[in-house]
Amino acid sequence: MLKGENIIVFSSADWRVSPTSPQHISSNFAKENKVLFIETFGSRAPALEPVHIERVGRRLRNWLRGVRRLKVGEGEIYIYSPITLLVNFRPFLFINKKIFLYIMRRLLKELNFKNPILYFYLPPPSGIIGKLGEKAVIYHCVDEWLTFHGGKNKIFLDAEK
Repeated sequence: MLKGENIIVFSSADWRVSPTSPQHISSNFAKENKVLFIETFGSRAPALEPVHIERVGRRLRNWLRGVRRLKVGEGEIYIYSPITLLVNFRPFLFINKKIFLYIMRRLLKELNFKNPILYFYLPPPSGIIGKLGEKAVIYHCVDEWLTFHGGKNKIFLDAEK
């Protein structure tokens, strides 16, 4: 088991959903390590449907609150909800990456995360690999993304490669 590490988990789900692999693994990591849980970027643009509008509102509220600290079993986890501009729209990729890198560097400094291990569940934020002084990168591919509505686009597939 890892011990004394700084681990950033880029989740495929938000923390508050029914616990899945990202929440379980992050909770186990938190027993012996510092963990920053980055809620999902999503894989598709939200639609004008009540469930999407509610989620966007919740994400905006969480983003405005900044990093949240949550006691989990024997440890604690820092949770951050990123906001991005249309995640799979090519013109926004560069802007999203620059904004997210700035925020991540600020968070790493604020939380004193040095040489983190990056643990990805989704490929889109992989464009930050090599930019955060990480000591290791793990891509935990838990699903066949082509079978998902948002996974059938070139940007998503290129990021996975």
